[in-house]
Amino acid sequence: MDTQVPCNNSEAAPETTSSSLEPTLIGVAWRDVFHLGAGVDAITGNTISVGALEPFRTIPGRSQVSTETIETILDFASMRKRLEIATKGDYNIGAVAIDESTRYLTEIRQSALEITYVVEYVVVDAAYDEAPETGYRLTEDAQRLMRDPARFRAAYGDYFVASRETGSSFRAVYALKARSEANLKQFESSAGVSAEGLFSKAGSTHFESEANALDIEVTSSVHMLGVSDIADQPVVSSPQDVPGALRWFKAHRASVPQLAKLVHYSALQPGYPRSVDIGPSVFVELRNLYSLLWDIRGLYGSLPKYYAEFYSDAFNEFDSSVVAKHAILPKDRQERAALRGQGDALFSQLMAVRSRQRFHGQVLQARNSEPGQGIKTEESRTDNHWAYGALASPDPDNIHVFSAANRYAEGEHVGWRAKTMEFAADPRFLVVGWQVQANWTDGSDGYWQQASTTNLLQHYAAVAVHSRYHRGLDWTVTFYYVDAEPYGHF
Repeated sequence: MDTQVPCNNSEAAPETTSSSLEPTLIGVAWRDVFHLGAGVDAITGNTISVGALEPFRTIPGRSQVSTETIETILDFASMRKRLEIATKGDYNIGAVAIDESTRYLTEIRQSALEITYVVEYVVVDAAYDEAPETGYRLTEDAQRLMRDPARFRAAYGDYFVASRETGSSFRAVYALKARSEANLKQFESSAGVSAEGLFSKAGSTHFESEANALDIEVTSSVHMLGVSDIADQPVVSSPQDVPGALRWFKAHRASVPQLAKLVHYSALQPGYPRSVDIGPSVFVELRNLYSLLWDIRGLYGSLPKYYAEFYSDAFNEFDSSVVAKHAILPKDRQERAALRGQGDALFSQLMAVRSRQRFHGQVLQARNSEPGQGIKTEESRTDNHWAYGALASPDPDNIHVFSAANRYAEGEHVGWRAKTMEFAADPRFLVVGWQVQANWTDGSDGYWQQASTTNLLQHYAAVAVHSRYHRGLDWTVTFYYVDAEPYGHF
C-alpha cells in the first residue's frame, strides 16, 4: 500500500484519494467463504464466489511440520498482540466477524485477577500449496471484461485466492481467575506451566492442583480446526481432560486451509491497474477501527458479571454495527467517524472499569497489612508514621481519591488523654487508605490503636490515640476515600 511522506513545505500536501494495491498478500487468515479462485474485493472485504479464473487445483506441499507452543496472556498488551496475529488482514480484508478460527479469542480473560494460557498444537503441511502447472487462466468472459477495469473490478474484485497454507490446529484455552493478585503471581512463579506439561496427564493434574491450592478458578476449553469427524469429539471441562482431547485430535486430524495467498489480477494481465479510489489514510482508519473492535471484545469478555450486563447493550450495538457496515465503511466517512467515536467512548468506559477493579483488588489485598483492632502501636523518635492502603490515585482520570484529616492535640494533664478519630459511617463513600502521624517526634506522643475490625473498603473507619500518663499528645489521622458506587460490584 502506498504511504505518504510528510512534507516540510509550509502548505499542507493534499490528501491522497487513491491507493496502489500490493501485487500479492500472504498470511491472510483463511475465512469460511474463501475457496481457490474466489475473488476478493479489497475495499468492501467481500468475497465473490464466482471468480474470474478457470477452475484450477494447486499442488499440495510434501513437507509437514508440527509444533507445540504456549502463550500467556498476562496483560492488555499481550492480549492485543494475540488478537492482531489471529485477525491479520490488509486493506478491508481482515477478520471482523467471529468464526471458527477466531472463536477462541472470545474466551481470553485478562485483568488484575485473571490470566489466560493459550496452548497450541499445530500441524502445517507446507508453507503454501504450489501454483498449478498450467498457471492461472482467466475465463473468456473475464478476459473480455478486463478491458473495462471498473466493470471487471465490480464483478470480480481486486484479488483472487491463489493458494493456501493447509494444516490443522488444536488450541486449549485455560482462563484463570484468582481472588487476589498475590495468589495469581504466586501461581505464575510456582506452577511451572509449559505446553508439554499441560498436554500430559501428570502436568495437567499438577496445574489443576496448584490452582486449587491457591483458590484459583480454572475454566478450560479446546478448539479444533481440521478434524475428520466431530460426532464423538470429547467434552473438556477441566485441564485433566485436555491430554485425552489432544490424543483424539491427533487420531482424527484432517488438513484444512489455515492461511490464504491472494494475488492481484494484474498478475494475469500486464498493464491492468492496481489503483483503487480509496486513500491510504482510509485503510489506516479501518485497521484502527477493527483493532478497536477486537480490543473491546477482549475487554468486555473479562468484565465482572454486573458490568457485563450493564454494558451489554452498548457492546452489542457497537459490535454488530461494525460487522454489518464493514463493506460500506471505506466510502462512508461519516459512519466511520461515528463508529470510531462510539468505540472510543466504550473503550474508555471499559478501561475505567478495569482500572477500578485492579485498584479495588489492591486495596483488598492491603487489608492483610492492617494491624488489627485493639493492637497498640507505640510512637518513638524513629517510628512516628504509619500508612495502609491507597493514599493517592493510581489513575486520576478514572479513580478519584479524596482525603479527610483529623487532628487531636492536648497539653499536659493529670492522667491520660485519649480520642477515637472516625470516618463517619456513610454508604456513599468507601475508605481505601488511612495513615497515622505522631506530630511530636521525641517519643512522647503515646500510642494508637485501630478501633474497628478493618478500616479498608468500609463505609466507617476509626483510629484511637492515647497519651502517656500525665503528658499531652498531638496526632493526625487521615482517611482516604472514594465514591462507593463504582466499587460495589467487584
